[in-house]
Amino acid sequence: MDEDGWLRVRGVGRERVTRYLGEFLTGAGYTVEDQQDGGSEVSRSVIQATLTKANPAVVPFLVQIRLSVSPTAGGALITWESPRSAPPEAERPRAIRFLHEFLTHVERIIATESRGTAKVTRSTPHGLPFDETPRPPVPASPAAGEVPPSTG
Repeated sequence: MDEDGWLRVRGVGRERVTRYLGEFLTGAGYTVEDQQDGGSEVSRSVIQATLTKANPAVVPFLVQIRLSVSPTAGGALITWESPRSAPPEAERPRAIRFLHEFLTHVERIIATESRGTAKVTRSTPHGLPFDETPRPPVPASPAAGEVPPSTG
């Protein structure tokens, strides 16, 4: 993830965004620690979440999550700090489903609480916070008994 973060929120401040993220993660079975990092010129919240309750929706890849929320002009910037690598192929579909639920919750709660005036934008088109390498398309194989079309 680059310095542009994972999600940008317009119309809701850092404290409220941090609270919304913590509420979702707590509901999903995580223990959430919210730390204020005032060491930089702009204070930011760091959310360290560790899964403590069994949740079949959470893959081992996502047992520990670290996010930071920084204030911006008119909103907040959510940066996904860890894990950074893509999940193992076997855990990938469940990890993406969990992250989709997470994103949907954040977008919905912010729109609801702000009465539709706030907006969440994703920094990547696919909305995934970890490094995503595009997978090559699987070539279509002809059905049994069919002759593939000639290229001539």
